[in-house]
Amino acid sequence: MRFQAFNFKDVDPDALKETSYCSVDMHVHTDHSDGKQSVEAVLSAARSMDIGVSITDHGVISGSLEAYYQSDGCMIVPGIEITLSEILDRHILCYFRTPDELENFHIANQKAFRIFSYSGYDLTTLCDIAHEHNGLVSYAHPFGWKPFHKTHNRQKHWKEQMLSLDCVEIINGQCNLFQAKRSYKLARKLKKSYTGGSDSHNAESLGSVVTVFKGRTIDELFSATLKKEVCVIGKKRYVSETTGAALHEAVRHYIAARGWK
Repeated sequence: MRFQAFNFKDVDPDALKETSYCSVDMHVHTDHSDGKQSVEAVLSAARSMDIGVSITDHGVISGSLEAYYQSDGCMIVPGIEITLSEILDRHILCYFRTPDELENFHIANQKAFRIFSYSGYDLTTLCDIAHEHNGLVSYAHPFGWKPFHKTHNRQKHWKEQMLSLDCVEIINGQCNLFQAKRSYKLARKLKKSYTGGSDSHNAESLGSVVTVFKGRTIDELFSATLKKEVCVIGKKRYVSETTGAALHEAVRHYIAARGWK
């Protein structure tokens, strides 16, 4: 397989199985946060497709830990998705090699949590804490479904903070081709690596976007990612789920902005 970073097309699980490469859906949600699927359902779907998974629930790690300890041979990358309070739609994906690293990071970061998954830290501080725990940090859907996604990446102080990132999520299951191309362009401009994930909230869309690398371990995944020896394959999934996820996220942001619990 030739490494071409950006591949906006349907994932062919059977074709990927025939290669010596490993595929991981790096952005998945469960019913431990706002997803509709159980950890068991995620693991079952991942095994059937022969892919790895990172459960990145909003502000909680219980689903990721449950998956890791029940993986039974399925690659599980410990992870979490965090929203920065500064502007509510900046979502940051943090990945770790071991569940202990994820737990220690979560403890260190929890004191800055306000409500839900909203962190009081700025991006630079959050990245520093993640890196102290051997984490890999990716900017989720930089040009997602909200209108101000188109402008906030141009803000000077945010440009400076983005230099602390390791990666940019260049294909997300909620984003169209135009948004994905802009995300890829941002990664190249920042000279950062890339990740991709379905942003799945139910089992039907799991694996619709994957990050592909040569290897079979989390260490090899991290190494390949940092060296930009990965490719991202996938495209936007069907409209019904993306609309539902968008509405759910809008409600969460509305409540958080008003300080309700």
